Amino acid sequence: GFVFARAAPARALRRCGGKLPRAAARLSGGAAAPAAAATTRVVDDIVSAALDRRSYRWVELDSGLRALLISDANSDKAAAALEVKTGHFDDPADVAGLAHFTEHMMFLGTESFPDERSFKDFIGRHGGSSNAFTGMESTGYHFGVNANALPEALGRFASFFAEPLLREDSARREMQAVHSEFQRNLQSDQRRIFQLLKSTCDPAHPFSKFSTGSLETLGGAAAAARGAPHELVRSFFETHYEPRRMTLCVLGQQPLDELEELVGKSFAGLARLVRSPLTAGAEALSAGPALEDASAGAFSAEAGSERALGDGSVQSGSGHGGAALAGPFTAAQRGGLLTMEPVREARMLRLLWEVEKEEAYVQSRATRLASAVLGSEVEGSLHWLLTRHLRPPLATSVSAGVSYSFSDSSLFSVAVSLTPEGLARHEEVSELVYGAIHLLRETAAAAPSGGGGLPPHVRAERATMARLAFEFADEAEPLGVVKALASRMHTPGLAPSQILSRPYSWPDEARAHPAPLRELLQWRAVQR
Repeated sequence: GFVFARAAPARALRRCGGKLPRAAARLSGGAAAPAAAATTRVVDDIVSAALDRRSYRWVELDSGLRALLISDANSDKAAAALEVKTGHFDDPADVAGLAHFTEHMMFLGTESFPDERSFKDFIGRHGGSSNAFTGMESTGYHFGVNANALPEALGRFASFFAEPLLREDSARREMQAVHSEFQRNLQSDQRRIFQLLKSTCDPAHPFSKFSTGSLETLGGAAAAARGAPHELVRSFFETHYEPRRMTLCVLGQQPLDELEELVGKSFAGLARLVRSPLTAGAEALSAGPALEDASAGAFSAEAGSERALGDGSVQSGSGHGGAALAGPFTAAQRGGLLTMEPVREARMLRLLWEVEKEEAYVQSRATRLASAVLGSEVEGSLHWLLTRHLRPPLATSVSAGVSYSFSDSSLFSVAVSLTPEGLARHEEVSELVYGAIHLLRETAAAAPSGGGGLPPHVRAERATMARLAFEFADEAEPLGVVKALASRMHTPGLAPSQILSRPYSWPDEARAHPAPLRELLQWRAVQR
């Protein structure tokens, strides 16, 4: 069985007149800035590509906030992203969507900038944009702006987390916005498949929770029994928005020393949010999974959900030969077939298996190796067989990789975009997928050490491609960089010096043992 540690109620922050403590000094209108937070750790030796003209520094403030600073003197844009290690998995069972509702409320005025549109209007006047997302175990906020506006934009941004107003009248209006988002999602095949998986998984696992929220879940009788909507939001904020669960990434034209000073001043107000000890369950979640790059799957920042799954049939099997594995499906639910009629024309077969949490494969890269082989398009591959060799073709594309990542497990998938003929023969397509897995399993069983379960040249090829991708990558735009790195900073066991290079690292031959890939591939076929 699986036991998920839910955060226990935290001690409430001290209140002044029923509100969060007022900022010691205003950030606008020429008023004195708050005293800067002290820096308790600085890491400058961050591995970067030889051609990378940006400079980097990792700092940790006395509040526990971790920040990655990026100096780019040539950039005409600046950006920042802050990610909190809490998401809809932390929603109370009877207030579905509270994490998402809280995300919406954070934008609607602070003690220093009480107008609800203050931040968005400022960003808009300075050539920028802002947004946020609520994921399963993380919530992210980000903005981009003209480079010269970064200091004031960052101060306004920081006030979200130090002194949000979370007002009653704002909550009443914003519940309608959340409900409208829920109604839009009803016509989204991506979200329909996401909810289908959630509705049919183990109800004891937090993956089963409804993530978006609606008027019924946020303002119905069950939620009302807990308190008024704005009170529930404040309680969630006080419980989960703790600086030690936050990571920040800032990119600007300023030198690193100036960026460090700017972050220290802007986020000094977070010190009042520090709780000791950290809320029960928060430490485990703060060390939860973070996706290392887009090839491993990603959360959709704008929709607050996972990457597009496609549409059509979904199959779930079990990894590890049926051995007990903490995850979102019970033994009775594994090995089944789910079908869905899409809103828009689409044909998709997706096979899903529970595997270990992603961090278990960081050293071996077993999931990357399996993804590379099962998603390959070379002659003789599964893709070649389904799209080019068989007549008529049964598919138009094949992809493989980790689709969902949790603190206790992951879901690995093989997705096949089907032709009309392939949809009619989807059981045959499924058998061909398992045939490819069987061949890969046999290869791994016979493989010597040094290839990670495959012929050594395959691992060496992937390692070389990763190294070249790191060294010669195109310079990414500022907003995309800060969003990705703020998320990556939550990766368990990540050394600050490896924040840029870790997704591209591969074990050398001496450590490329075949056992992890062999264990990964113990997948059973659909039984029902």
